[in-house]
Amino acid sequence: MPFPRVDFLQLELRLPRKTIIDWSSFLREVCEHYVHTNFEMLGGEGKIVEIDEAKFGRSKNNKGRFLRGTWVFGGIERDSKKCFVIPVKDRTKETLLQIIKERILPGTTIMSDCWRSYDCLSSEGYRHLTVNHSYNFVNPETKAHTQHIERLWREVRWNIPKAGNKRHHMSGHLMEFLFRFKNSIYQKRFHEIFKNIGTLYRPISTDYDPKTAQETTPPETEPVGIRETMPQTTITTHSLVEPILTAKESMSMSQITTITKHPDMTPSLEITSIPTTLLPITFPQLEKEMIKQKRMIIKIAADGNCFFRAISQIIFLSQDQHRNMRKQVTSFMITHEKNFEMFVDGDFKQHMELMKKDTTWATTAEILAAATLLQRDIYTFSPNHKKTKYSWLLLEPLFHDANTYILSHTDNHICCNITLLHTNGNHFDVVVPQEATCNCFLPNPQLGV
Repeated sequence: MPFPRVDFLQLELRLPRKTIIDWSSFLREVCEHYVHTNFEMLGGEGKIVEIDEAKFGRSKNNKGRFLRGTWVFGGIERDSKKCFVIPVKDRTKETLLQIIKERILPGTTIMSDCWRSYDCLSSEGYRHLTVNHSYNFVNPETKAHTQHIERLWREVRWNIPKAGNKRHHMSGHLMEFLFRFKNSIYQKRFHEIFKNIGTLYRPISTDYDPKTAQETTPPETEPVGIRETMPQTTITTHSLVEPILTAKESMSMSQITTITKHPDMTPSLEITSIPTTLLPITFPQLEKEMIKQKRMIIKIAADGNCFFRAISQIIFLSQDQHRNMRKQVTSFMITHEKNFEMFVDGDFKQHMELMKKDTTWATTAEILAAATLLQRDIYTFSPNHKKTKYSWLLLEPLFHDANTYILSHTDNHICCNITLLHTNGNHFDVVVPQEATCNCFLPNPQLGV
């Protein structure tokens, strides 16, 4: 997914970063289970399969040839959505031929580039056609081309985060891509993920009767099943801890453990049981916390336009341009529908029609769109779901384009990050430095703190 997904989930779910990473890894295991159990051989008599290899990795200074990365071998059957992508240690004939035999039926017409490892395919029971990309995209004689597999690579690159290029991460991200690719309908995707959780992590109690679907475990016995096999998590706070400290008297000392991970890091409180007296953080406490961070809060009118008013305040030093900012953001999202539709619940067009209307609350999709439109990182100081802890979250531009938004010479065009306070999780106020004109004079907020 081409954006900071962990930050997005932090913002939406109000969960610790480590918890989100652990459960994302767990769900990729479920995707891998689905891909393996639903695998179908590609090709056959009269069928065409395109194959190719691609390298995923980083280049030096973002240009030039890749210095390190992972090779991925893939194939796609024309006229269907059957495909495979698999990381490989090398591109030798032995490695690729073994995968081809395991995944493509004999008698298939295979189209590829002129990589020498494919020269043996004609003698292995396949009809082999090639295209030399150094001269043309389509072989003028055989009409062979590999445009389908090239398109598949573009989608794979689009869906794999930059941090997922490491070899030990690549397989899981490829399995997630194949799961999404084969379940393009969101409703089916949601159903399939839960169905495969049930098959991968079946209840292991011997007292479970699959015929009657009734548990015969006595009520006083704790059921044994999926909960034991799923990742265990704890709730950890790392930032504004005053409400927790005021509630300390009502908690036993065994419930609170002070943790210092680094001399420069704010001490953390790991709560093994959540007290009922834990109170939400108040606005005066937020103001005190901002003072500690050498920042201050500018209050924004609460009329449903608060996010666009906040951006207007930062860009134009006035909230009055909020309608202009709403128009700019929504138009940008419509122009780049493919980039933003995945962040919208329900129908994208209906969402955008609603978002054009004054007083409609902005969602995470609009925040990401504003970050991309302005080419600015947006930090939000946001609460967890109980509003007992606030922490900094980052939403970065989804892509970079010099022509995204050109401000006139009269605009106060900032060249640094944007900081907002997500007050109570339902309103946006502006956060600015106490003694400077913009955030350039302060270090970036520390994520999770």
